[in-house]
Amino acid sequence: MWFFRIFVAGVLFLYGGAVLPVEYRMGKVKFVFLSEECGRGFGRREVSFDENTAFTRENLLFLMNSFKNNLFQEEGVEAILGVESIFPVLRDSIVYINPVIRVAIKGVVKVDSFIIEGVEKALEMRLKKELEFFRGKVFNKVLQEKIKKTISSYSFLRMEREPVVVKSVDGRNCLYVKVREESVNEFSGIVGYVPYKKRGGGYFTGTFRMFVVNLLGVGGNVRVNWSRIDENSQEFELLYSQVWFFYGRLFSEVYFKQTLRDTLYVFKNFRLTFGKDFSDVYVWLIVGWRTGIPTLAGRTLLGIKNVYENRFGGGLSVDSRNRKDNPTSGFYGVLNFVLNKKKRMNGGKLSYVIESTWDFNRYMGKGLVFNLHGLLKKRWVNSRDFMYTDFYWIGGARDLRGYPEDFFKGVEIGSISVECRKILGYYSRGYIFADLGYIVDIVDGKEKKIYPFSYGLGMKLKTRVGVIGLAYALGKDDTFSTAKVHLTLENRF
Repeated sequence: MWFFRIFVAGVLFLYGGAVLPVEYRMGKVKFVFLSEECGRGFGRREVSFDENTAFTRENLLFLMNSFKNNLFQEEGVEAILGVESIFPVLRDSIVYINPVIRVAIKGVVKVDSFIIEGVEKALEMRLKKELEFFRGKVFNKVLQEKIKKTISSYSFLRMEREPVVVKSVDGRNCLYVKVREESVNEFSGIVGYVPYKKRGGGYFTGTFRMFVVNLLGVGGNVRVNWSRIDENSQEFELLYSQVWFFYGRLFSEVYFKQTLRDTLYVFKNFRLTFGKDFSDVYVWLIVGWRTGIPTLAGRTLLGIKNVYENRFGGGLSVDSRNRKDNPTSGFYGVLNFVLNKKKRMNGGKLSYVIESTWDFNRYMGKGLVFNLHGLLKKRWVNSRDFMYTDFYWIGGARDLRGYPEDFFKGVEIGSISVECRKILGYYSRGYIFADLGYIVDIVDGKEKKIYPFSYGLGMKLKTRVGVIGLAYALGKDDTFSTAKVHLTLENRF
């Protein structure tokens, strides 16, 4: 450092024979390229340096490195910088150095190969296939953000550090990515109690859900749901989803669902889904079949017949929420359109189904979040002879919280829920809510529209055993003793 100062002082002395001042300032900094060819196309470069900044070796090196990184991030070029000349000016007992910095461009940095750390061997091979899209691309800030977004879109992966390019022994530009696999498997259970009302005793309902992510390290996900809807109905659901890393973010799903409804009817639903992930947007095609088989009681008492449906359709989803759990901003929406062809049905054979759900969040400040979420499902049948398989069921902890699970049925259903949330932590919140439903039922061959309403309050708290949720809701004609209580436990492993 002393040598550096003596050198500058000597230059100043030889330059003008001036008396050596105490303060040295950076002055105006100019960057010049080694040749016109090297500088062409790079344009004017802004540097966040005040000309009154103290002239020291550290500040000069910091300035040069900042400019060098700027070139690398914006243009994807590798450069060598050095001081070409200085033009000192003495003003008010302060020397402004005014350095001219030479910029020599070595070349454009392109991704040649990949180095991945922090994943299992099976997954590493698939990630390299995923990153293969970036081979040969110029590595700059834009590409770096694309790589980060690509990897972080997988819920079970987290970036340990910024992706960078490092030189290998043989001179190749290797994209270095360091990630870690997180345990984001989920378990949740919901217990509800429907109290005594008018006649009949109260009863419990419940749901068990488990979601295993990145099964065997190959990007496969498994979801298992079991629900006791009411005293006479239960449901089982199984889904396996596979992310095909090496085919450009394609995915496929196998889905099976079986429902026993009111001890009268058994529904079986099988579906294959093929889709593509565009980061925040997913699109897919659906093929499958659905059967409705009456139990002995359903066949004897109601005369219900077997129904078999072939299904074909598609859908898309958009997710811009800042986080899946307890979001404070963003939108989530899903839309499905499916054509059904019944093999056995009195009258028409074709029907179509439109199903959508959405969730909107807006931060209002001071930890308050406005949330609007809802659903709409409509089934159109070209016959007035509706069958048991044509109805949707709604009500309970997921939509109309002031009513028992699947309390209402209709060929067209919808709900809108408004919540005002107070965010208490990453997973914790307190809230008040109001739910409004819309149901089109068929009674004696005629449409009957119903608009149920419920309201209440609830909370979710992060504890050592997991996230515990409690919702207290009142529906039509409810009192304190007949209100619905929904208890939720969520955990990750």
